Amino acid sequence: MLKKQLKNWFLAMKKHLRCTVIRKENMDEVIEKFLTIKDIGEILQVSEKTAYRLVSDEMDFHKVGGQIRVSREEFNSYMERNKNEANPNN
Repeated sequence: MLKKQLKNWFLAMKKHLRCTVIRKENMDEVIEKFLTIKDIGEILQVSEKTAYRLVSDEMDFHKVGGQIRVSREEFNSYMERNKNEANPNN
């Protein structure tokens, strides 16, 4: 079951990543390009519930097998858009 879900997830991500082929030895590299709700909660030091609300309201995401995945690029873009400058008068 898990193998089938991973296969479907990789197929869905293939287009997003503009990859022609995802080889078994490159799977770890592909997986590292996406964050789960749990990952985002840990990075931002908030609950998974808060991370879910944040992602669903503010970020583009992919839903694969009922689980949400956010690209690191999208997460970094969100962080950049929402960063507060220490001294906005400069």
